[in-house]
Amino acid sequence: MSSTNTSLRHQAGTTLGNDDRAHWSFVLATTGFAVAAVIAIYWSSVVAVVTVWSNSDTYNFAFLVAPVSLYIIWNRRQQLAGYRAQPLWAGLLLLVPCGLLWLASEAADLSVGRQLAVVGTLQGLLLTTLGWRVYKALLFPFLYLWLMVPAADVFLPSLQLMVTGATVAGLNLLGVPTTSEGILIVADGATYRIVEGCASLDFILGSLAFSLVYANLLYRRFKRRAAFVAAALAAAVAANLLRTTSIIYLTDVSEGRFDLAIDHLLYGWVMFLVTVVVLMAMGLRFREDGEDIDADADADAKRRRADYPERRYALVATGAAAVLLASLAPAYAVYTVTAEAVPANLAIGTPPTLAPWRAAAADSDWQAVFPASDLNLSRRYITAGQGVDLFIAYYWRQRPGAELVAWGNRVADGRTWHPFSSVTRQVEVEGRQLAVTETRLLAKQRRRLVWHWNWIDGRFTASRLTTKLLQTKTRLLTGEQRAAFIALSVEETDGTAAARALLESLTAGALSLTPCLEGAGPAPASC
Repeated sequence: MSSTNTSLRHQAGTTLGNDDRAHWSFVLATTGFAVAAVIAIYWSSVVAVVTVWSNSDTYNFAFLVAPVSLYIIWNRRQQLAGYRAQPLWAGLLLLVPCGLLWLASEAADLSVGRQLAVVGTLQGLLLTTLGWRVYKALLFPFLYLWLMVPAADVFLPSLQLMVTGATVAGLNLLGVPTTSEGILIVADGATYRIVEGCASLDFILGSLAFSLVYANLLYRRFKRRAAFVAAALAAAVAANLLRTTSIIYLTDVSEGRFDLAIDHLLYGWVMFLVTVVVLMAMGLRFREDGEDIDADADADAKRRRADYPERRYALVATGAAAVLLASLAPAYAVYTVTAEAVPANLAIGTPPTLAPWRAAAADSDWQAVFPASDLNLSRRYITAGQGVDLFIAYYWRQRPGAELVAWGNRVADGRTWHPFSSVTRQVEVEGRQLAVTETRLLAKQRRRLVWHWNWIDGRFTASRLTTKLLQTKTRLLTGEQRAAFIALSVEETDGTAAARALLESLTAGALSLTPCLEGAGPAPASC
């Protein structure tokens, strides 16, 4: 392979002398100590990201990212023989926005933001202590570390819809009459749901992690590397579509006797591994040895050594400065991001309504799931024999592990009710137009419509991003620290249009939420 040829060529020419060994031993010790210090400072964020890797099949590959990066750096050690680490003070500027991002993410309890900030801080530290020439020489293994951040879940809803549409098209081509609604697929009378595990995100991320390394080892030109990575990503998407289409098709033609849906994850990963092996075999046919890339390496190495003498004092100083800057945000968070104790007798009143609506006790098998809220309220509002269910999850103070926007919060329990469609809809709430999230749920043959939104900093919003920004503002600056999740739900017994009309008649002036939200507190609460 080309990487082996290149390594042998470097070993034969540019070798590590005593001065080089002494220099790089000092650089590794100093930089390693600084990296360890940053990891210790952000230890809670490191533990959080490792927990995600452990609990998610999608991100299991991330355990290999750092070892692979270190291997690539080790494989290029001979190329560094002619370099000297030249600390770059300007690199410290990169640590400032990373610190601010971490602080804002800590206030909003946004794990992905904290993890991005930590990797960004490490990148700034490496650039600062090693200098631009060394950082550029190791650019790929350093940038590869960004794959450790589990930030791709934001694409899941779009991927689910894409996979649903493509699967429906494939099944129709195969002669199976198929329709879809949201992420529900109805094939020949049977209903299937494209869950997150079938959205192809796991295939895409695994393929990206593999193809980047493979292309870097085999090819020298950027265009060829980019082409291989693009082909690998396309193959990953195609393999996932083959998985979803074949599972439903085989189940249909066998009339349920051959049901791959039970082991669809295992079936998918076998298909993915076959795809990877085929890609590796095809990629080897176009490998590049790159003999012309490092010509005159010896002359270059001698010039670099002569132009850039060793500066140990600067390396220690920049490393210490980087660690100090990295510690400022966590230190500031200790004094600002605090939470007031929740009152033991916290209470919230039942929001009043106008006639002909009347409030009653909750009577439904539906309820949103907000396990860390400080108080939950469930009520039913009835008019002309029809009922609408209200659910409020109330937070006296948002804090780590107890926020409006969090992983464990759901509009359905996942056992009886399952979401299959979600859109944004403009509705009237308390006399004002508000964009709410409309989610449709499925429970066997029953369907339910849910309108939900948040109350934070004294205002309504359905935007998760706006909610997090307002949470950051109220935590770091000033503002109303109480917050709530509000959901109104009705079963679609007479169809979706009738369910929407019933919700609209309640929200458009009949239901008053704000007084109860603002009046909640130590009992007795007021509305």
